[in-house]
Amino acid sequence: MEKILDLSQSELQELLDFPEKVVSMAQESDEVQNIQLEREMALASNRSLAEQNLDMRPHLESRREILVERYAQLKTIRETYKEHYVIMVGRRCEHDPRSMNCTFTLHEVLAACLKSIS
Repeated sequence: MEKILDLSQSELQELLDFPEKVVSMAQESDEVQNIQLEREMALASNRSLAEQNLDMRPHLESRREILVERYAQLKTIRETYKEHYVIMVGRRCEHDPRSMNCTFTLHEVLAACLKSIS
């Protein structure tokens, strides 16, 4: 756009008469060319990132499936643990039913059972 400041009055009048020359000057300016180059570079970078993301998708999906399986295993193990814990507490309380530990532990087991039900 600095070129416009250097133009004579007749050259400016010619620009007014031929708007396509203004468009041509604008497209040839360093500023517009730099912006177009930055835009093309940004598009190329975005395309590259999108391709990388698409390449990772199968790996991420398989990892997600493994994670779901492991959570299911964890749930099963947790339930088995609770069952074994209740059995263990019951056996302990059979030997000493008046023990404070027995009473407290039975309350804990009952609370855990109620929590798991709800």
